[in-house]
Order: sequence, then structure tokens, then C-alpha cells
Amino acid sequence: MGSFQVSTFKTLRELYTTWDELKTHLMSEDGGKFTVRDCENTPFAIIQYKKGQSVLGENGHWFRSVVWNKVTHLPVCVSPRKASPGMPPVNTPLHLEEFYDGVMVNVFRVLGSSEEHITTRSQYGAGGTFYSEKTFKQLFNEVSRPNTWLPKDLPSVEFPASFTSYVLQHPEHRVVATVSSPKLVAVENGKISADGTVVYVDPFYKYVAPVTFSSEKEMNEHIRSESIHRGWRWQGLVFRDTMGNRWRIRSPTYIYLRKLRGNDSKPLDRFLRLRSMNSIQEYLKHYGEERQVFWSFEITLRKRTKEIYDSYVAVHKSHEKKLADLPQPDKTVVFKLHSHFLANLRAQSKSIRMQDVIDLVNALPLWEQALLFKVPVPTSQQQGQQQDESLPTDQQQQEQTALEPPASS
Repeated sequence: MGSFQVSTFKTLRELYTTWDELKTHLMSEDGGKFTVRDCENTPFAIIQYKKGQSVLGENGHWFRSVVWNKVTHLPVCVSPRKASPGMPPVNTPLHLEEFYDGVMVNVFRVLGSSEEHITTRSQYGAGGTFYSEKTFKQLFNEVSRPNTWLPKDLPSVEFPASFTSYVLQHPEHRVVATVSSPKLVAVENGKISADGTVVYVDPFYKYVAPVTFSSEKEMNEHIRSESIHRGWRWQGLVFRDTMGNRWRIRSPTYIYLRKLRGNDSKPLDRFLRLRSMNSIQEYLKHYGEERQVFWSFEITLRKRTKEIYDSYVAVHKSHEKKLADLPQPDKTVVFKLHSHFLANLRAQSKSIRMQDVIDLVNALPLWEQALLFKVPVPTSQQQGQQQDESLPTDQQQQEQTALEPPASS
């Protein structure tokens, strides 16, 4: 795809001659209700489309993520255009590109400084995290790449800012496809002219030369054929026209695995969601690296369930304790158990058994199940008692053996 220009930001600068005016407009209903985030200790702000809130309108697709220099009143980095919904147009020349699996990272430079700035879609400095405990900046820095920019890509008086958008792929941030080593895929390259016009150059990676499809059926058949050829972890294709408009089509198998993976950044949240769906075994067929940690979660949940039952017995059967003596969240669960007994079991002369506790814990909302994995919060009375208690002996510690997780397949 050849170079093309976008004049959206130039027009906005002419209509709103100061940053404060533009910011007010962009956050308004008429301006698109975009999120604007000031980047601390920098002259920059990030203008970002927010799903469910922003109104795209005619030009809103270009505000997927834009870094704006508040001092020069110029954009300095523009992420690839937000993909349009639905299928690409038929009987139109389209450039087909690989739909890469990973996280978007933008890098830009401005005139008068040798500093290289890095952002994700929503955060300057790329300090966020998700699957990995490392920040996106740390993951980005683990990729081997040239540490100097080519002269043609450097800012100039004519183009005071230049940028590149990458897809970052890293073994510690696996979405669906397995990543063996850290890698960056450059998907967009552009410059900002002095009047705010964005000039894009040819994308770095092309899947195939321009293609014209005569029907949506033909497009879907192309995706199906490529999916079979490339395997079920292949994400799909990005379709672009000559003006940078984008459409994305994912393969059905990728959609299935992506849904299974979910949007949980923490393994515990992912475990509890999959457990509630009876999908853990299916998930581990594709993400076997989490087998051991999932098994440790299961052991912990079973242990905590037994502790809840023991607490119920101590309060309502042997009367060794009072409900108020229990720590949270145990107190709440024991209360729910007894409410179940009063409402459903007492009239039948039945009592709470271990299976009742298992059923209740499994039926708890996932956020309440997650509380069981935290250290119970003792009451003030218990805190006073604990000050007088000695630590467990070595023998007592040895008796508290844990079950070994199954070996990874």
C-alpha cells in the first residue's frame, strides 16, 4: 500500500487553535466523548477511544490512540486506525496483512530531542502490566532491535514528529499463539507535518498483494482456507483500503481459543472463571504451562472449603466458638451455610454436611471465591489472643503436608 495522508488533525487544529479548546471539544458529546489523559511531567496527553462511551462519527476511528503535544499543539503519534465493524467492501482493491497476536506499542520522537518515547494505547511510558508481572516497557526492552533511527525516519522542520507502531509478542504475554522469543512486528510508520497532517508510508509487512473480492462469501472462504493452512492459533487477516481504513477478520478457531483465554490478567481470576464453566481441562490442552499453578489453586480452594466446614461445626454443632469470633470471609460463608440450614434442612431434620459446603462455595460469585484465597482477617478479639500464642513447632509444620501437583504434559 502506498503512502497516504490524513488531514483530520490538521482540520481540528484550525478549528480549535489551543489545546484547551481542542481538549474540551474532544471530551464533549459533539467531539466524540473521547478519554483524554495528561502524561505527568511531559508536554503530552493521550486522546483515546473508549468502548461503550466514545462516539466515532466521521473521523473518530483515527482516535484509537493519539499522543498530542500540548505545547506545540500537534499530534506526535497516531496509532493505526480503529478497525471498522463488519466485513470489508467487495469489488474494492484491498491490501491483506497478517493479523498479529500481541499488544500494541508505539514509539515516537519529536524535533529537538533525541529521546525515544514509548506508549501503549492508554499509557505513556508503557508502565502497565497484564499476563506478565513485568511492565510492557520491560517486555519491549527485551526485544533485540536497532537502537538508532534511520535518517529518513528522524523528525525534521518539515515533519517535527515521527512514529512507529509495533505489535509486541513475548513469551510472558501469550494471548493465543505460542511465542518462543520476544519479537516486535512493525505495522505502521508515519510522520507529522508542521500543520498537523499525518503522512503514512508503506506498511513494513504485507501478507499479499492487493486483492479484489467479488463477495463476502469469497472473503470468508479465503479466511477458512488460510486457517486450515496456518493452524488453529492463527488469528486472521487485516484488510486495508488505499486510505488506511481497516477491517479485521479472525479465524473461528482463534475466536474460540481467545474466548477461552478470556480477559483475566491474574491466573487466579482465570482459574475461577474456567472452573465455574467446567472448562479447565479444555483450557489446559492449549495452555499447559498453567497446569501446576491451577492445581495449586484447586488444592487451596479444597483446603479452605474444609476449613469453612470446620468453622461451621465449631460454631453451630460443638459450640466451641461464636460466629463473631470467625475471621472474614469465613464468617460470611458460615452465616450463609446456617441460613441454608434454617431455610431448607431443619424442617427435614437434616444437618449441614461437607457436600453442602462444597455446593455453596462452588455457587459463590467469583469475587467471593477469590476472597477465600486471601489471608483471613481476624477479629479484634482474635488479634489479642494471637499476641500470646507461640509459633507452631517444627513438628507441627512438618505435619501440614501439601499434595503434589500432577506433572505438566
